Amino acid sequence: MNKMKMDKKTKKSMLAAAAMSLALAAASAGMMGAVKAVGKVIMAPLSVWSEVDWEAVGSEIDAVPGEGAAQGQAKVIDIGTGADVQVPTETLRKMAGKNVTLAMHTGGGVAVSAFGRDVAATAQELKITLTDEEDMIPEYVSRKVLPGALYSKMFAMEEKVDYDIRLNIHFSLGKDYAGKYANLYHFDEQSENMIYDGSFIITVGGMAMFSLGRGDEYILTVTDELCAGGRTEYTVAAGDNLTRIAEKNGISLKALITANPGIKDADKIYPGEILAIIKQ
Repeated sequence: MNKMKMDKKTKKSMLAAAAMSLALAAASAGMMGAVKAVGKVIMAPLSVWSEVDWEAVGSEIDAVPGEGAAQGQAKVIDIGTGADVQVPTETLRKMAGKNVTLAMHTGGGVAVSAFGRDVAATAQELKITLTDEEDMIPEYVSRKVLPGALYSKMFAMEEKVDYDIRLNIHFSLGKDYAGKYANLYHFDEQSENMIYDGSFIITVGGMAMFSLGRGDEYILTVTDELCAGGRTEYTVAAGDNLTRIAEKNGISLKALITANPGIKDADKIYPGEILAIIKQ
């Protein structure tokens, strides 16, 4: 299978999008709206883009306060890995328990991140080899999730293993798709079906993010509406009310309230509050 390629222009655009990608990484760690991420890029020259100076990365991690330190501002370290992501055991164990995010930019508008407080002190080397061969999933299977898609991207990890840390994968999809739905599916060989993993409302910056538990074959689609049975989260904005949120996401007010049993008073929702969106 062909590995994702990254030219100079793509690399620059990925780093320009780093701030949004890293904000999403912070959000995935339960800090949405609470932490302003800051990052430092550590990378090799363009000619050896996939070679990472892990000693320099380790020094950056060492400077971060250890487990139990105050939340404060998240430390984010950006690195360019190319399609071959290989994080040494030593680096992961340095991260363990710390308020630090490692954001690995692979090219093609895709980045992978890991948050230190999701990493165990016994973590082992992480290896991910991304590919984007179009025929990795049989056409008669992939076409089941493509009707109505405004955009689709097929990708896979060569290593079909469960990850022992929580990873997030970020996609730079473009501002034209802001407010639309990014949907992730993985290929189940046994049933020869695409299994729905979840949806994400694309940000104003054109970014989407998902958590990954294992290496597999995936399809990402972008749609105008949340698919039947789809689920995502919505962050309440100033001026929102439940009726408007339900209409915006193509579900009934009753379905919205049912999906959020914590709402005690339909007239009292607050900016920054996160609501579950489930389409029946």
